[in-house]
Amino acid sequence: MHFDSYRLYKKAKSEFRHVQQSANEQYLQKCYDDLNETAECDVRLFWKQIKRFKGCSSKIYPEIVYENKVYSSPESVANCFAGYFHELYQPKDNDNLDNELKCSVESVYKDIIKTSGVEGEYLPGGLITEQEVSKLIGHLKYRKAAGHDRVQNEHLRRGDYITCYCRPKPAESGQFFHTIPPTEYTIPQPVRTSCAIPC
Repeated sequence: MHFDSYRLYKKAKSEFRHVQQSANEQYLQKCYDDLNETAECDVRLFWKQIKRFKGCSSKIYPEIVYENKVYSSPESVANCFAGYFHELYQPKDNDNLDNELKCSVESVYKDIIKTSGVEGEYLPGGLITEQEVSKLIGHLKYRKAAGHDRVQNEHLRRGDYITCYCRPKPAESGQFFHTIPPTEYTIPQPVRTSCAIPC
């Protein structure tokens, strides 16, 4: 980022962190000094100070709402996450993408074709090869939040291989993507969430 507001934000954030860390170090040093003084004076007072400086653990757990039910215990929250991810990666009865997504992708594609003026031909830029996609994936940054497709950059970069589900022309070997629209948008059985790339 090259915006001044972003630089000012990062500078203020680092200054706040430095002040916070120094205040925390001063507090801990004061606690240790008090413990040293009480250890020399009275043993009972020393142990009272130890118990007072110990952090008390909270028994209040955050609540989450899943399928219109509220879960607050750690076991139920863990079971909710397990159930969510279990359902996420299980195939549904219909393995086709929903009609709404298909219509939106086709409408955007038709708009691109109309504005570029190339009916039945390749879009400007030509074919996209697997090597170009792999090169772009190699430039993705780590530790970034996933988008709406819930695919994180780590999964793309560290994946063993890239599986492309497209309809390539038979005469062109080695070309995995092209700009002719496919007749069907399908998701393979083991995958529920994926990036839909119009081919």
